[in-house]
Amino acid sequence: MSINTHLPFHLAFVPLEKVQCNPVLIQTSKTVQWKNLWHGHIDANQRKYHQLEVSTTTSRLLNNKADSHFGSRDTIDPSGLFELMSPVESVKPDQMSASALAYLGDVVFELFIRSRYVWPERRMSDLQNKVVSIVRADAQAVLLKNFVETFPLTSLEQSVLSRGRNANLSARKKMKGMSNSGGGATDFQDSTAFEALIGYTYINDKNRFVEMMNALKRDLDKMDGVD
Repeated sequence: MSINTHLPFHLAFVPLEKVQCNPVLIQTSKTVQWKNLWHGHIDANQRKYHQLEVSTTTSRLLNNKADSHFGSRDTIDPSGLFELMSPVESVKPDQMSASALAYLGDVVFELFIRSRYVWPERRMSDLQNKVVSIVRADAQAVLLKNFVETFPLTSLEQSVLSRGRNANLSARKKMKGMSNSGGGATDFQDSTAFEALIGYTYINDKNRFVEMMNALKRDLDKMDGVD
């Protein structure tokens, strides 16, 4: 199965391309409702309905092709989702500890991985095992090694990695519940550096964050044998 390597943020955490949907536009007096009628391995009780408030763009939306993806650039500005899922505007990532950056990067990366593998559907135990096999420290260390070899980092991003490697290791292991698990100190240092970089970029530069996630997606596609 071919997967688009150019992944906008609003599709990064939704396995939309692996689930078929028929979007239908319904015009009312003040709004345009984008009604997603999900089908294929999803029953009627799981149908999702989304309403999009529209002002001057009503006619443009009505002229969109009916088979376009929900959430495309023509219909929704993904910055709204970024705003909802980001710290307050006054946040200063340069003044945050590496552990705090990694704390955020941890959940952002895991959401990305869970969304990637949640479809096609599989047993929950298999899904959990697959996700854990990628988000655990030693796997993240390998991902980081491949990532830095193929994705040029700025001096600022390299400094964030250094801060992550020098973070409080025992505190990070305790937060992730890994104090008794396998994996050496170097793996945990690299894992924290990896998550700190994701967390920092997620807060500081959304466009750069999308570039990074696309690069990671390509690496994962290669690992999974996706063309």
